[in-house]
Amino acid sequence: MLGPGAYCAAMTTMTLKQLEHDVPSALRRVTAGHDAVVLEKEGHAVAVIIPADQYFQSEDDDIPASFWQGLKEARAGRGVDMETALHEVPPDA
Repeated sequence: MLGPGAYCAAMTTMTLKQLEHDVPSALRRVTAGHDAVVLEKEGHAVAVIIPADQYFQSEDDDIPASFWQGLKEARAGRGVDMETALHEVPPDA
């Protein structure tokens, strides 16, 4: 959820299959143009990628600690590439 005053310049829609084949395009739209990318599966919105600054303007105080840890690791260059992340088995699976 975006807080008051949050703004995205435009909204783009992509299917999950399109995202799978062109992650860089989606990320460019979000990071360069402050666009939101709505991800759809079978014609239904399932997720939204928004610029980080817009997310952090959110009033949601329920951001999990794992998010902050992941952000810290990413900023330190300790993340994994998208291909690895897409095929990774979640820890609770």
